[in-house]
Amino acid sequence: MVELNLFPTIPPSKDPKIIRRNRRTTRIYLILLITALFILILYTSLRQETITTIVKSPSLSKYTQLYLKYPLTLRCSCTHTAIKYKKFISQIEPRYHQVCSSIFVSPKWLESVEDPEGSYSHLIYGVDFRSVIRMQFQALSTLCTLSQNTLNTSLAIFGQTDFITANVISRAEFDVRTEAIIQQFKRTIPNQFIETLKLIQATNHGNQLATMFSSNWKFFSKYPIAYIDLLLDQPIHVLTRPQKYGAENCSCGLKSTCSKLSDFPFRTSNQSLRQTLPGFLVGCLLFDSLLQSSLTCLYNETCLGMMRASIYYSKPVPVETLIYSPLMMPNTTIETMLSQLFVSEWFQTISFDLYFNECAPQSCQYSYSIESNIIYVITTLIALFGGLTKGLHFFLYCIQLIVVKFVDCRRKKKQLVAYRNQPDIAVIDQDNNNIEIDPIAAATTTTTVQVTKLYSCVLLLTPYILFFSAIRIL
Repeated sequence: MVELNLFPTIPPSKDPKIIRRNRRTTRIYLILLITALFILILYTSLRQETITTIVKSPSLSKYTQLYLKYPLTLRCSCTHTAIKYKKFISQIEPRYHQVCSSIFVSPKWLESVEDPEGSYSHLIYGVDFRSVIRMQFQALSTLCTLSQNTLNTSLAIFGQTDFITANVISRAEFDVRTEAIIQQFKRTIPNQFIETLKLIQATNHGNQLATMFSSNWKFFSKYPIAYIDLLLDQPIHVLTRPQKYGAENCSCGLKSTCSKLSDFPFRTSNQSLRQTLPGFLVGCLLFDSLLQSSLTCLYNETCLGMMRASIYYSKPVPVETLIYSPLMMPNTTIETMLSQLFVSEWFQTISFDLYFNECAPQSCQYSYSIESNIIYVITTLIALFGGLTKGLHFFLYCIQLIVVKFVDCRRKKKQLVAYRNQPDIAVIDQDNNNIEIDPIAAATTTTTVQVTKLYSCVLLLTPYILFFSAIRIL
């Protein structure tokens, strides 16, 4: 091992300096070769190979099996990227509040509470609930009808909306996305409906329109009563004063939502009293007070009987109280119900199987990685060993040549300095004539030859450098 020489000269040289230099190069070569082999073995043993597989026309069960095994790399392209919601949402139906299907919004009930005389002059307008009871139930019936028509139209449009997916999504992602879409639909439609009603409320309050019951504005004659007879054929000028409700004297001139509980008068043996009606409110505007009301009285048989008894002109119609449901509390305001379009519960059926069938993937592609085995490592070493040894041998030979030329160049420079301090050197030609040689020119010629050899070596080395770069990339 000490005398091993893998870089012999041709013809063989016995110069101890050259032999020692070649042995050093051999040792460097062996170190680099062993290091390269170690790195190559380590790289090939740790390297993983990726294998891609394609499955044609997979079934749902096959897709489920592949997804459980390859969730990150599985890709199944959809034949139909746009799928209508109605294709995989087989059911999305609302269950409306019980009041919308009860007798309280039916024409039969509205006729039973209608004043047969068609006059409310004997009542205190805006205070006694009997003056507006029929209009409140009629408005409630209209709101139920509008809510149902709005939802039916919106559901029809919703079913025609496209669900776009380029690839089949997983069942979990499908459930999350469809649930988010349905929840957004449930929020958007009521909000749009409520915004329209709020615009109407704001317009009515802004224009300060007076109701027929003088519930928001009270009118006074501008002129004394004595002069009224003289002005019968002329417009009567009146002054207005806003009505006030509640213990805080809420003014209808400032707010349109001022209201108080409905009540009605009744007499006892020695005095006249007023009885409040739970749930129902009266106030500045009929619609605003209705939204603040609740249906508490309709759940209570005693309250319902008291209300019907107070309407002495009501017709006897058999009614039943509303049934309590935990989905919608009795004290829930009508405004809250309207914000949900009177929907107490939703029924929806979403099918991933229908979505997969509509998507109809023609093929699925997945990939997985396998680790290198001992056979792969051995074959790789055998394939690269020959090129590695030859290339490394040639590379070190060129490096050795460059180093030697560099050392010789340094030595020549030192000799050139010594020559400048000596007289010119004479050389005798074949005719015994003295020829003076300039030492500077001689040194320059020698250096030019060495640079030419170095440039040739670099040109020869370039393909091998490119070869090793390609091996490193692979």
